[in-house]
Amino acid sequence: MLTEPLLLGSTRHPTDGFDTPSILLLDLHSPSTSATTTALKRSHTTSGGLTRTRTHLFAAQTDKAVINIYTLAPSASLTTSVPLPEPFPLLSASPCGALLAAATASGRVYIWELATGRFVATPQTHLQAVTALAWSADGAHVVSAGADSAVLVWSAAALLDTRDAPRTPIHSLRHRAPVTALATGPGALLLSADTAGTVTAWDLHTGARLRDFLLTTPITSLALDPAGRAAYAGLADGAVQALDLLRPTGATGAANGLREEAYADVPIAVAAESRWAAYSAAPGAVCALAVSADGSLLVTGSDSGVVGVRDVATGGVWRPVLVDMKAPVSSVSLGGAFPVAASGEVRVGWEVKEPAKVRYEAVLAATSGSTWEPARYGVGASLVGRLDGDGDAEGGSFGVEADLDAVMKGAAAMRGGGGQLVGAARVAALEEELRGVYEAYERMADVQRRTWEAVVAQRT
Repeated sequence: MLTEPLLLGSTRHPTDGFDTPSILLLDLHSPSTSATTTALKRSHTTSGGLTRTRTHLFAAQTDKAVINIYTLAPSASLTTSVPLPEPFPLLSASPCGALLAAATASGRVYIWELATGRFVATPQTHLQAVTALAWSADGAHVVSAGADSAVLVWSAAALLDTRDAPRTPIHSLRHRAPVTALATGPGALLLSADTAGTVTAWDLHTGARLRDFLLTTPITSLALDPAGRAAYAGLADGAVQALDLLRPTGATGAANGLREEAYADVPIAVAAESRWAAYSAAPGAVCALAVSADGSLLVTGSDSGVVGVRDVATGGVWRPVLVDMKAPVSSVSLGGAFPVAASGEVRVGWEVKEPAKVRYEAVLAATSGSTWEPARYGVGASLVGRLDGDGDAEGGSFGVEADLDAVMKGAAAMRGGGGQLVGAARVAALEEELRGVYEAYERMADVQRRTWEAVVAQRT
């Protein structure tokens, strides 16, 4: 069974008076929206101010400089509200769920380390408001775009460096008009779109311009196929433009690869037949887009409030009205496809179970170089379930808890000095206890080795 969580948000103000939820979390593949897992009415999010990790939901508020944090399981509930010195209208969680990027109208980008509550900020590099944020597929870079036509690529590791080092972008890219949307994908692919109707493909690692796609309508949103085969641009007139990234056709009429340097300066006038017209149930601009994990479905959100689903193969409308948010759709995101685990299946991974409490002064100090507090860092690990071994001499199976208990008991016995034993008997008893402790340690090392091999096998 395949589930794919679809997160929807709408832009509204507390005085709008709508009785419909402003945030919905539901399964894209469910035949009915009655399977909604989360519905929130009292959170009024900004455009681009809604994001999620596997365990939490983050919502920037329209009426105040606050981020609401919700726990998703077992049911959505408000965990805390984080007050900020200024509004953070844009939020984007990293792929691993450990970091949260935020941006301001003043032109700064913040990185929030969720496990420690640490904030770091870039200089005010954008001359105007930041209009879009995106993480690279591997989570190593965060990209910001602004109304000043700039696209800046930042190294997350450099921003989080504990040394007092300059925080500067590794690439500074330019458009000819204000940038409205970003999308990242496999192979260090970065797409940016502007109000003049241009979609530019970049190499995120080198900053090289790969190709320009020329459209005739201002672009309001952007989405990328998970495999990097195609991109989709939401337009101000309600239409959607499909872009072929595998074999784009240049001005010469010949198909060529996106990364062929000989064609990098040849703009592509996108063919009219790949434009999917707006439909009557969803009038207005396409404010948000998201592509399903298998690349077969495109979810669209309009400023009329209608969320629909298109079939990528034909461009036709599969579900005209998946849900009506009754207000402009500000966020459409898919959290990945998660097969329901079979009984006994072990899932290898890690997550931030609870974001650390944020201190207001930590946000104020984010622009300085002294935001690192070693006392707030620690490492914890746990093994869920058990890995069965070959069994011991008594026929019992190996367990992590049993070995830890054996180690602790052995250490306590050694500290006790062997009771009333003296001389050679005491030495022999201590040697026997030490052998038992060594055996326990060896079994624990074997668990660590096998766990690592399982992780490597899963990634390859």
